[in-house]
Amino acid sequence: MKRTVSASELASIVNRLLTDPQGAGELDEADTFARFMTDIAQVVSDHCGGEIVSSASSTDKGWTVSVTPNDSLPETGGVWGAFEAETSGLFASILAATRVSCDNGPEEDLLVRRELVAQEYLSDFPADLVLTKERIDEDSVFGEALHWMTPHFEMPLWEKRTLGEFMRCYQSGLIPEKANALMLRTEKFNEIGVKAEYVTIEALRHAVPTEVGAWRLPSGRVLRFV
Repeated sequence: MKRTVSASELASIVNRLLTDPQGAGELDEADTFARFMTDIAQVVSDHCGGEIVSSASSTDKGWTVSVTPNDSLPETGGVWGAFEAETSGLFASILAATRVSCDNGPEEDLLVRRELVAQEYLSDFPADLVLTKERIDEDSVFGEALHWMTPHFEMPLWEKRTLGEFMRCYQSGLIPEKANALMLRTEKFNEIGVKAEYVTIEALRHAVPTEVGAWRLPSGRVLRFV
C-alpha cells in the first residue's frame, strides 16, 4: 500500500533505526548496522559537505563514524561542527613528541606506530587541500606526517596536487579501530606475555584533554607527551 511519508516521519524512522535497531526489528547484525550508519553519514556529507574517512564501528562511546572537513564546509564545521572531536591536537602532539609519561610517572621513550598516527592526523585536513612547499615549511608536523606515510615522499612530485590524492596512494585503507598505536611499559605481563599496555587508535580518538599537554584515555590513564 502506497504511503506518503513526511520529513519529520522519515527523520523519526532514521532516528529509531540508528538509536534502537533491535526495537525496530531491523539491522540486527553489526555489519549490517555499520553499513547503514556509514551510508547515512555519506548521504549527509554528499549534500552538506565533509568526507567520511572511517566506516561506522562500535566503540566504548557507542557507534561512531569519522568525518573530516573539506571545502564544502564553512569554517564553523557546518552540520558536523557541533560534534568536532576534542582530539584534533592529540595526534599532532604525538607526532611531535619523543617521550611520554603515564599518570605523572617518569618519562620514557615514546613507542608509537607513527604511520598510523600520521594517517589519523592527516585525515583531519580537507581532502582537496593543495600540497605546496610553503604549506610544509609553515607546518613541520604536517610535513613529517607525509613522510611517515611514505619514506619516499618527494615534494617536487606532489607540488600542487591534493592531499586526497596522496592519501589514496599511501593510506593503509580504513584504520582498524583496534589497531595498536602506542605501547606503554608496565610492571605486569599482558595476555601475550609482554610487560606492556597497548593503546589503540580507538582509545586515542576518545581521549580528552585534562591540562596542557595531558590527555586522559577511556581507561582512566593520563598521558603527557613531550
